[in-house]
Amino acid sequence: MRGRLALQLFLDGIVNGSLFALVGVSWSVIYGTARVFHFAHVLSIVVASYTAVLLVDDLGTPIVFAAAAAIVAAAASGAAAQAFVYRPMRRAGTGDLGMFLVSMGLYVAGVNVLQIVLGAGNRGLQLIPSEVYLIGSAAITRLDVGLIAVAWLSIAVVWAADRFTRWGSSTSAVRTNVELARGVGVRVERVHLLAFVVGSALVGVAGLYVASTSAINPSMGLSVVVSGLIAMFLGGAGSLLGSAAGGLILGLAQSMGGLWLPGHWQPTIALVVLLAILLLRPQGLFRTAS
Repeated sequence: MRGRLALQLFLDGIVNGSLFALVGVSWSVIYGTARVFHFAHVLSIVVASYTAVLLVDDLGTPIVFAAAAAIVAAAASGAAAQAFVYRPMRRAGTGDLGMFLVSMGLYVAGVNVLQIVLGAGNRGLQLIPSEVYLIGSAAITRLDVGLIAVAWLSIAVVWAADRFTRWGSSTSAVRTNVELARGVGVRVERVHLLAFVVGSALVGVAGLYVASTSAINPSMGLSVVVSGLIAMFLGGAGSLLGSAAGGLILGLAQSMGGLWLPGHWQPTIALVVLLAILLLRPQGLFRTAS
C-alpha cells in the first residue's frame, strides 16, 4: 500500500515540479537579466487564464487560438510593466527596495481592477479532456502529461536561445556587467524588455495549465509564482537550468513529503527548503559563488 502511495506521489511531484520549473525559469529570465523583483509576475498568470476563459467560453474561440492569445496577452502584460513602470523608475534612479514596493503595489492594484471589471467569482476552463492514464497503480491525466511535455520543451527552447542566439549573447553581457554592455553598444533597455516578454510568456503557459485544472479568479496564481521564486533561489538566481532543476526538486520534495506529513504541510516544506538554501548555500545549488 505504501509503495502505491509513493508511486502516485512521485508522479504528482513530477507534474508539480515541471510547473515550478517553468515558473522558476520565467523568474530567472526576468530577475537574472533586469534585476527587478517583479512580484507583479502573478498578474501574467491571471491575464493568461482569463484571456483563455473569455475567448473559449464567451466567444467560442478554438482552443489552439485561445491558448496562443493567452500567452501573447501574458507577454504583453510583462512588457507593459517594464516599459511603463520599471523603465521610468530605473531612469529616475529608484533603488531595488523602491522597485519591489512598486511591484507589490502594481500586483495589488491589478487584482482589484480585475475584480471590478471581471468580478470576484470563480471561472473555469477545460482545455483538454481529462483522460486518465494508469502507470501501475498510479494515475496521471492527459493534461498533466501535456504540462510535462510543454514545460520542458519551453525550457529547452529558452535555454537554447540563451546559449546560441544574439539575444542570448546580449542577455549574458547585461547579466555580467550592465555598464560595460551599454558601452559596447548593447541596447540594455531592449534586452530588459525582451526578458520581460519571454519570462511573462513562460508564466502564461503555466496560467493555461492552472486554468485548466482548477477554478480561476483575480487573486489566483500567488502560490504557483511563489513556488517558482523558491525554485529560482534553490537552483541559483539567473541560472536557467539551475532554476529548472530547482523546480523539479521542490515539486518532488513537497509531494514525497506526503509519505510522512499531511498535504497541508506542503507550503511549509517549500519554506523550509528555501530557508535551508539561504542559510547553507545562498548562491543556489547549481551556481558557483561569485
